[in-house]
This record gives sequence, C-alpha cells and structure tokens, in this order.
Amino acid sequence: MTRYTEDQIKNLKNLYVSYAEIGRGLSIVNFRKLVTAVFNIEGHPFADDFFLFFDTNQDGLVDFYEMIVGMNVLERGSFEDKC
Repeated sequence: MTRYTEDQIKNLKNLYVSYAEIGRGLSIVNFRKLVTAVFNIEGHPFADDFFLFFDTNQDGLVDFYEMIVGMNVLERGSFEDKC
C-alpha cells in the first residue's frame, strides 16, 4: 500500500525508467544517481544505506515496486514506519 496518487506514481515511474537498466532495475551506481536527482545532494551520505533499505529482496538491484515502497516510507511514513 502506498500514499501516492496515481499521477505521483506515474512521475516516479518516469524517474525510475530514466535511471534503471532495462530489464534489470537500479544498480547501486544508478541508485546513487537517482538519489542525487531526487534529494539534490551530490554524493548523498546515506545513498548506500538507502539502497540497502530499498533492496528488500537483497538481489543487488532495486526494482520499481521496491522503489515505490521505499520512497513511500522515506517521504510519507510515520516515525515508526521509518524505524
């Protein structure tokens, strides 16, 4: 479940597609680029930690579903959700 609207999910999908490797997902390198774009911080100090948090199946890639769930918690989650 997400707190995003349909339009927000479409915007996130466009962002995801612009950084993801076709048929694979976001590698840690491309994930860092996406985090830089989203948070406007070059070399975000928590980018690698975010990657580990988002990569829930621990396959070394972040798929679109993992990105939506992770972004939802980061941007809209309660304090308890984030912990």
